[in-house]
Amino acid sequence: LKALGWDAQPPGWAEIAQAASTGKLRYAMTSASGSNTGMSALFAVASASAGKSEDLSVADVKPELIKAFLSGQKLTAGSSGWLAEAFIKAPAELDAMVNYEAVILR
Repeated sequence: LKALGWDAQPPGWAEIAQAASTGKLRYAMTSASGSNTGMSALFAVASASAGKSEDLSVADVKPELIKAFLSGQKLTAGSSGWLAEAFIKAPAELDAMVNYEAVILR
């Protein structure tokens, strides 16, 4: 992530999606269809891309940004705990993980 300059300045969701779409970011995230963590991340990407934190409509969502973001997801799970354990076992295959702060800090 240092190569992306994110050690100096935290990225926004658009930068994360861009890095994922070019293969520079491979991440783990729970399934948005079965996990609040994954769904919350998708809402964050959609909201940030629309510049809105409430009253988000379908017209506000940028599908190309969502697709770009999801293209970097290389590991998925239904459980935040299992995802964290699997992430630790694959340090060469993954660059990042989207998860609850409490799970990451364990």
